[in-house]
Amino acid sequence: MNHPRTVAVLVAILGIVFCSPGASYGQIRIQDPVVTKTPRLPPAPGPTGFVVTGTPLVARLSWDATPNAARYALWRSDGVNASVERTPEGFTGTTFQDTLPDPRPTWRYSLVAHYADGKWGEAPVLQFISPPLLNPSVFTANHLGGGKVALQWQAVPGAMLYRLDGPGMPHTGQHQTATTATVPSAPPGPGTWKVSALYPGNFADYGTATVAQAMVRVLPQRAIPWLSRKGLGSHAEATSHMNYECDYVVNCSGSMTMNLNAFGWPLWGLPTRAASEAVYGNAIDLGVGRRTDCAQRPVAPPYARFVTICYSTSHGPGPGEAGFGDPATITYAAAGTQMETKPHDLNNYSSTMLDAWGMMPRGGTMITMDQTGATFMAFTPGTNQSPSYLGNWGFAVTPVRLNTTTFDTEGPKFVPQSCMSCHGGRYNSSTNRVEGASLLPLDPSLLVFSGVPPGDRQSQEENIRKINQIVLETTPSPAVISYIRGLYNDAVSIPGAKAVTDYVPAGWAPQAGFYRSVVRPYCTMCHLAAPASVSFASWANFQQNAPAIHTAVCKAYTMPHSEIAFREFWLKDTGVLFLPGLLAATLGFPSCS
Repeated sequence: MNHPRTVAVLVAILGIVFCSPGASYGQIRIQDPVVTKTPRLPPAPGPTGFVVTGTPLVARLSWDATPNAARYALWRSDGVNASVERTPEGFTGTTFQDTLPDPRPTWRYSLVAHYADGKWGEAPVLQFISPPLLNPSVFTANHLGGGKVALQWQAVPGAMLYRLDGPGMPHTGQHQTATTATVPSAPPGPGTWKVSALYPGNFADYGTATVAQAMVRVLPQRAIPWLSRKGLGSHAEATSHMNYECDYVVNCSGSMTMNLNAFGWPLWGLPTRAASEAVYGNAIDLGVGRRTDCAQRPVAPPYARFVTICYSTSHGPGPGEAGFGDPATITYAAAGTQMETKPHDLNNYSSTMLDAWGMMPRGGTMITMDQTGATFMAFTPGTNQSPSYLGNWGFAVTPVRLNTTTFDTEGPKFVPQSCMSCHGGRYNSSTNRVEGASLLPLDPSLLVFSGVPPGDRQSQEENIRKINQIVLETTPSPAVISYIRGLYNDAVSIPGAKAVTDYVPAGWAPQAGFYRSVVRPYCTMCHLAAPASVSFASWANFQQNAPAIHTAVCKAYTMPHSEIAFREFWLKDTGVLFLPGLLAATLGFPSCS
C-alpha cells in the first residue's frame, strides 16, 4: 500500500474526484456544465457576440469572427449527459443551426475558438429553451360544393410539415408542406378539421391543434326516378284515365276547355274567375308560381254526380331554369301586373291569364273528383292566338290535354301516377280512375307571396280559405280533415276566417321545433294523403315509423320524393343546423348517411 506507484495513483484519482470546477490536472480540463475536453494551454481570446435564438427544436447560434482563430468548436449539453460537439471538424463559420433531439431540456452551449498555435479561448456559456410547439393561429374551411372542401391556414415559423385530420382524410392524417389543401369528397353534414404543425423529429402538440369547421351539403345520388312511388305509367294508361272525363262532355276532342268551363260556371281564362283564384308561389314542393281555383257543382243526368274540379296553372321558370324555386321570381310570375290590369276583350284573348312577362302560363293541372274517384289531368295553356268561343262568356284560350306533366329536371312524367305520388290513392285499371286520393290543403305559412297587394298573403287569405273549405267537403283523408280544422280552429267555413300562422298540429306539440324545421316543409303535405299508418299527423306516428324513415331518407335516398323538396332538404343553407343530421338525431340515429 505504501508503494510509491500506488500512492501516486491514489493521489491522482483523489485529485480528479475532489477537484473544483474549472481546475486543470495534466491534459484534462473539467468544466461545468459543458465538458469540452480541450487541452490546457495558455489562454487566448474567446469569441465575442455569442448569441442564440431559434424556433421549436432548432437553435440558431451566431458569434463575431475572432481574429486569428483557426476554427470554432460548438458544444451542446443537457446538463446531465456528456457534452457533444455539434460543429464538424475544421468549422470556420460564425453561424450554426442546431436541431435538438428533445424540446423539453434546458440546453447549454459552449463555444471555443481554436488557434493555429494550439491556444484556445472560450465564450460564456449560453442557455437555450426550445420555444413552445405552436400550431397555426388561423385555419379556415370552405365548402366549395359537391363535397369538396378547401382548407387554408397560416404558416408557422419553424414548422417542417403540417398534419391534417378530419372527414375525408386518412386515419393517419394527411401531411402537407404547403399551407393549403383540398378535401375532394367530404361526407355531408357538419365537418371539423384539425391542423397541427410538425417540427424536426416529428414533434407536434396535437392537443392544441387548430380547428376549422364547415357545413358540407351534398346532394346524394338517387337510384329511382322522382315521383315514381306509384309506378311510372304509360301513354295508354294516361289516355284511358283522362278520357273518362270526356264521356259526359260534349265535343271533348283533345281539348279541356269544356272541362274547365263545364256545368255553367267559368273556371278558365275569364275575368270573372280570375278574381277568385288563389295566387301564390309553391317554392317547397313544385318550385313555381301558381294560380289555383276550385268549384263544386252537381251534374245533371245521365251523368248524375256531384263533382269537384280544381285547377292550377304554373308560372315562372321551369325545372332546371334560372329562377326555378326562387320565391321572388315565381310570385312575380304568378301575380304580375300584366295579369291584373290588361283588359279582357276580343282583341286580346285571355289577357287575364298572361304572366308578368306577358306570356301564358307554362302549363297546368286539373283534378276532377266525385264519389267514384278522381281524374288527374295535365294541359298546356294554349296561346292568346288560339281562342275558343264560349258563348256568353266571350273568348278563352283552348288548352291542349297532355298525357304527361313536368315537375322536375328528369322531364315529363305520366299522369296520374306522378300526381298520385303526393295525392295518394290507388289506380283502378278497370274504371280508369284513382280511388282513395285526396285533395290537399293550402297552408299559407308554407306558401310564398309577392308582398304587394293583391299578391300579398292578406289579400289571398279569403280565396285560400274558400279552396280549403271545398277540399274539406270532398271527404279527404282523416289527416287532411284534421289539418284543415286545426289550421282554421274549426272555422274554415266562416267567411273572413284566416289560417293560423305557423300552424303546428296538437299531436306535434312535443316536437314543435323539429316539426317546423323538417316535417312540415318536407313531409307533411304528401303524407297527409297517405295511409293513416304513415300520415305523420303526430310525433307518436312519426316515431313509430322511425326505422323506415331513416332508411328511406338516409340510406336509400328515396325521400323526400320530389326533386325540389329533396334538394332543399339536403342543400338548404340553414347555418349550423344540418337538416338530415337533425332528423337522424331526433329519431335516435347517430347520423344520416
